[in-house]
Amino acid sequence: RDLDDDDVRAVQDEARRLVQESALRRVRSGNLMARRISDFVRSDRVEGFALGAGVSQRLGAGFSSAAQGRYGFADHRWKGRGTLAWQRASGLSISAIGVDDFRQLGQVAEVSSLRNTIAAQEFGSDWTQPIGVVGGALRLQWAPPSRSAFSLEIGRHDERALAVNATPASGRFAPTVPARPIGRESLRLGWGLASRPPDAGDDGRWPLDWRFDLRAEGSRWDERQGSASGELLHVGLDAEYTLGRAATRLRGRTIAAALSAGALPEQDLLRFGGPISAPGYDFHALVGRMGLSQRIELQQRLPFLPLNLGRFGRVPASIVLAPYAQALWLEPAVPGAEQGWFPSVGLGAIGLFDLLRVDVARGLRDGRWTFSVDVSASLWPVL
Repeated sequence: RDLDDDDVRAVQDEARRLVQESALRRVRSGNLMARRISDFVRSDRVEGFALGAGVSQRLGAGFSSAAQGRYGFADHRWKGRGTLAWQRASGLSISAIGVDDFRQLGQVAEVSSLRNTIAAQEFGSDWTQPIGVVGGALRLQWAPPSRSAFSLEIGRHDERALAVNATPASGRFAPTVPARPIGRESLRLGWGLASRPPDAGDDGRWPLDWRFDLRAEGSRWDERQGSASGELLHVGLDAEYTLGRAATRLRGRTIAAALSAGALPEQDLLRFGGPISAPGYDFHALVGRMGLSQRIELQQRLPFLPLNLGRFGRVPASIVLAPYAQALWLEPAVPGAEQGWFPSVGLGAIGLFDLLRVDVARGLRDGRWTFSVDVSASLWPVL
């Protein structure tokens, strides 16, 4: 049958509920197994095309083990992670983790893994920022029945720079971050909280849906081939909030981070720039020691041309237009570099069952026009 706007909204609400419940279950389970497509297949400028797999085993008495591996056909190297965990029904879990893999720099992911894989392989546009890490950690997590999750992690890792090994079908890859080879001891604290998932039977027109993640990490680092060393405190916040559920929604997102004073390795600098943290500016072009990014977006569903899917019915004759304004305040890492506000404006169009989003944005302070096509952010956790 033909699908109308009420059908789409019902599917969206149910999908949002399942994503939130799935995220909470992953926290409670220690995130033992690969949950994303990119854990099995991906492509970037370091690994090229990479294939991976994972296995897990319940050992009884609350214990379980898991292992994941991935091989890159451009760097000719295996990466992997192993976990031994103990978990209680109350949401308390303890995990021992060993890792030889990549760690992504930046405050948030700017694009989905699916979009990045296609763009990297075909056009030489890789919007990831990896460094290599080898080490281990002990993690304590508590996710009680409420919409909250707490974590504490003690770890020791060696970090290194990675080289560009792949060749795209067209274009040219940007260089990787010249990470300093260091050993790091760290203590990480995390707290996440979310509102109750929207109830499909709730008739309230302007409900508030929100979530936030607060994190803090204290670390001590030592150069592996030299005498340089230092201590660092890194705090960060990522919060999203949506007002309204029907044809009109007001959405906001706040991304903030700050570093303590003193010398620090290149890989610890805060990085902004891209469709999420600073639209209208090049990927990770804005680097500093303190940053605050704020977006306000108005989403309005409007009539549009229907799309006929044959015997599967028709996509609703509507599209969501999402004009937005965003501003990033940045304290630079280098004295004398530009600081202050980096504003931008943009327009998003969301369609195809609200699974595809197209954005056009302009950076208003030495920025440029940017164009982005990606799947809905609600799908990123499984991609």
